[in-house]
Amino acid sequence: MTQLGRRTEVFGGTDQRWLGSREGMDQCRTVTLDDAAWAAKVENGRLRGGEPIAQRSDNNKWVPYASGGATGTGSLVGFLRNDIPFREGEGDCTAPMLDHGRIIVNYLPSAVAVGATQANPGSFRLIDATKTTAD
Repeated sequence: MTQLGRRTEVFGGTDQRWLGSREGMDQCRTVTLDDAAWAAKVENGRLRGGEPIAQRSDNNKWVPYASGGATGTGSLVGFLRNDIPFREGEGDCTAPMLDHGRIIVNYLPSAVAVGATQANPGSFRLIDATKTTAD
């Protein structure tokens, strides 16, 4: 079952300060989010852009990243590109995943450390906005 039913929704005021560049914005990968795994992240019927994503190694489903998590969940693969409608219990949902670029970790909806383990090292430049950098 998938979340393909017809509906009308209005969104606004999305906080995209977590995006540190336009890199990768036009080349997002489409992934199918595991319905059961994302239930705790739903706010007002949506998942927020910037949620970190991992892929479980035991079933290849796309789930929330969890620092130190087992079965692949502790390896950062990407971030939800933007807010998406999500209804719990209505099946898996497709979403665009940003899989490379500059990310300002201070503004992500869920915590990710600058030194987070990445599935593809070098895919992301994780930046702490409270520190000054030369680039």
